[in-house]
Amino acid sequence: MTSGAGPRLFEAASHAKLYSKFRPTYPKSVIQKILSFLLEKHSAPLELAVDIGCGSGQSSRSLTPHFKQVVGLDVSQVQISQAQSKSVEENLTYRQGSAEEIPFSDHSIDLITCAQSLHWFNADKFYKEASRTLKHQGCVAVYGYGVNLPYVPDEGIQTSMHQEYLKIYKDILGPHWDKRRYHVDNLYCNIQVPFRESKRDDSVVMEAVMSVDDMIGYIKTWSSYQTYIRMFPEKSDFLLKHRQKFLEIIQPISPSTPAEEIRFDVRGPIFILLGRNSVRP
Repeated sequence: MTSGAGPRLFEAASHAKLYSKFRPTYPKSVIQKILSFLLEKHSAPLELAVDIGCGSGQSSRSLTPHFKQVVGLDVSQVQISQAQSKSVEENLTYRQGSAEEIPFSDHSIDLITCAQSLHWFNADKFYKEASRTLKHQGCVAVYGYGVNLPYVPDEGIQTSMHQEYLKIYKDILGPHWDKRRYHVDNLYCNIQVPFRESKRDDSVVMEAVMSVDDMIGYIKTWSSYQTYIRMFPEKSDFLLKHRQKFLEIIQPISPSTPAEEIRFDVRGPIFILLGRNSVRP
């Protein structure tokens, strides 16, 4: 998912599989808000959407009901291969490509999306390419989510879950996040879409239902986790003790249910940045 000359943080095959299995899925309302903005001034039919930094393809697949053709681009061939293995939609294709050199002709794209990926790009080059390739009144949608936290009915248990979770996120893995991760923690509040007409939407919430093992799997998708275990291979099983701690914390929610089977809500803020291309062919 990285681009340009930056580190390739998502290219291991094992990471791509984790990404596909455990990353949460955006609610349909995200795409609905993007389409609503697009169709304010851009008339149907919608021919082509390009999802840049597509990773394993979750965001690309969500576009297929609305466009004649959807193309997912990623610099990582491993991620592209993982996306292709999950693809059943006839109007969806994947290919290697970068945000800084979008491989499409001038004014040919109706919508460009970037889900949880813009901070890895050279933003100036990306927006220049977006202006070149978008149709008149075509749109770019940059979106993502902040820290997802577990939520349970018991406030004390929830507090303990948060403390353990943030211990992993900040104390252990914090030093191993790429510096660009700051933009995600800041919900892209310092990032602008440099189009004459733009807007921001913070009204949608990421929601998922997980078990402890699902949550551990999600943590393993973090680039900081992958960096940590590469630097300290002897500590590659460090999450086992945290898994056990989570199971102990959550067991009182349902004492008669095996802790591994207890499921809980996970929620986090979603941000959507939208821009409309005013450049005429």
